[in-house]
Formats: sequence, C-alpha cells, structure tokens
Amino acid sequence: MNEATQQLLDVCDRTTEALADVGRKSQTITRSAWAKAHSTARAADDYVHHSPWTLIGAAALVAVAVGYVVGRR
Repeated sequence: MNEATQQLLDVCDRTTEALADVGRKSQTITRSAWAKAHSTARAADDYVHHSPWTLIGAAALVAVAVGYVVGRR
C-alpha cells in the first residue's frame, strides 16, 4: 500500500470511531432526557392527584384572562 492509501484508511478509521462515539453519547443523552421527562411527568401526575382544585382554579383563571383579552378586540 502506498502512503496516500494508508492515510485514507486512517481517516476512515478515525471517522468511524468518532461516529460510534457520537452514537453512544447520543444514546446516553436520550436515555437521560427520557428519564427526566418521565420523572417530571410522574411528579406532575402526583401533584394533580394530590391537589386537583389548585390546577382547576389556575386553568379557570387562565381561561378568564384569555377570554378577557380576546373579548376586548
């Protein structure tokens, strides 16, 4: 093999290793994000089940505010 071919093979090997590393990091980040989202959803679900009237009151307040703003137009 000549030097140019060897350099090309080295570049291909480094590129393949870099892409594999990116894939592993991407999987780790994705798993972490899903875990955080699941934890947040669980906490929100627990909160709503524990005190539903707080959420109902907040939703009603937002609905009144939106209705007021839309009605002024």
